[in-house]
Amino acid sequence: MGLAALAAVPVVAAIQVWTGRATAAGDAERDARDHEAAGRVIEYLRAQPVLRAGGRTTERFRLLDEPLRGVQRASRRSTLSALPGALGLTLPVQAIFTVLLALGAYLALGGASVWRRP
Repeated sequence: MGLAALAAVPVVAAIQVWTGRATAAGDAERDARDHEAAGRVIEYLRAQPVLRAGGRTTERFRLLDEPLRGVQRASRRSTLSALPGALGLTLPVQAIFTVLLALGAYLALGGASVWRRP
């Protein structure tokens, strides 16, 4: 049983590496979008008194909206890109565990002798 579990380790490790890379790429994109949106918010807040005095708040608000929408899209993509990785790791681990339980039950009942006719 230990050898069967050991044989499954490379599969689980490969899936873990793939999931980590996919998640890191999504996180990097989201971080860039968050940084851009935060810069726009700060820029908008600093310019607020001048914009109000000139009656141009709606013009600058559009410049703020686009980065915030980008953050929302990146967040959605990040969540959706993490889902296959989580499922991709969960399903093989559960399948391997099930196979190990079945193998253990098979061996506990006498292995090959269970299928022999008396």
